[in-house]
Amino acid sequence: MRGYEYFNALFLANGVLGVRDLWGNLAVRDSLESVGYLMPRKYVSGAIMDGPFTLLQGTLQPKSTAEATQMVDSLYKKGADFIKVYDDLSKDIYDAIATKCKQLGMPFVGHVPMSISAEYASEMGRKSMEHLNGIWRSCTNKQEAIDSLQQLFKENFLSNNLPAAVNSFTTINGMYSEFYNEAAANEIANTLSKNGTYVTPTLVLIDKHWRRKGGTFLEQKANKYIPENLLTQWNPELSFPEKMFPPATWEAGQELLKTSSKITKIISENGVKLLAGSDCGVSYVTPGFSLHEELNMLVKEGLSNGEALQTATINPAYFFGLADSLGTIAESKYAELVILENNPLDDISNTTSVDAIIKSGKLYNRAQLDSLLSQSAELAGKSEL
Repeated sequence: MRGYEYFNALFLANGVLGVRDLWGNLAVRDSLESVGYLMPRKYVSGAIMDGPFTLLQGTLQPKSTAEATQMVDSLYKKGADFIKVYDDLSKDIYDAIATKCKQLGMPFVGHVPMSISAEYASEMGRKSMEHLNGIWRSCTNKQEAIDSLQQLFKENFLSNNLPAAVNSFTTINGMYSEFYNEAAANEIANTLSKNGTYVTPTLVLIDKHWRRKGGTFLEQKANKYIPENLLTQWNPELSFPEKMFPPATWEAGQELLKTSSKITKIISENGVKLLAGSDCGVSYVTPGFSLHEELNMLVKEGLSNGEALQTATINPAYFFGLADSLGTIAESKYAELVILENNPLDDISNTTSVDAIIKSGKLYNRAQLDSLLSQSAELAGKSEL
């Protein structure tokens, strides 16, 4: 069990029976499924579609609308469950992707490209938006100034003027909070609700990403399941470019969490369906464990325990059009259940009291789930304590 497969045990041991993988490998997913490998249900994009300015390796970068359309069609034929779009797509290529996805009846998800607004992204049929990306901008009254700074960031980065790029990045994050506008937040929330656009806030990611400085999460218990090379990547004292961030960058990021919390509350109150997600595998966001942390944060920001639970149960089922077979307990639905010792409606932290799971009709008790954790620790080159 290596790479893509590594996290499966951590998911199952924490009662996570389905995963939306926004950068997964379709061939690996299909290979594991073909041999009946024990893992959560995997819904996978297979690739990320981005423009020429990308900070991610291995993305698809269509150079024309025709090429973008062909790439979407190819991913669809390979079995991708959705298309993921990213920051640097041009408006015409974004439109081509949206049009082709609509023709195929295929969801498309991801970031809001800098070339368009969150409102436009939603109007074009976007199924979900991740990390509040793009929504932050729409919740301010400084959108043109932010656009100019984003262009400046790109220019500075491409010219290898990293201090200036970091300064632009820091200023943008600060503006999201300084110029947050509640009326604008309600307006974008109404647009998302009207269009049926889901949002994945990933509050736990924002929190851990911007509170890493000073070794805040170096001793968290879940680290024993993570290989040392990955922990090194997560440590901002050792990783690039975080180790060159000035204090102002970290402060702006921590303020952004407060702003994100306000936005999450408003969009939820306006009827936008939320999805529980954590972007696990980065910034001390540990697979499986982080899902419970996200649910706790959603409740902290104003959702009821029941509403938070829906973000990880029935809402994903509705998202994929699978509510007739998943998401709730009923006759004729799939026998995929998490059995808890304590009631999460009384205390949302009780989602961690996983006593057993039923996966594909088979019961796995706590001892078996603990065995999965032990396997993960061994694979990480560590031993269970």
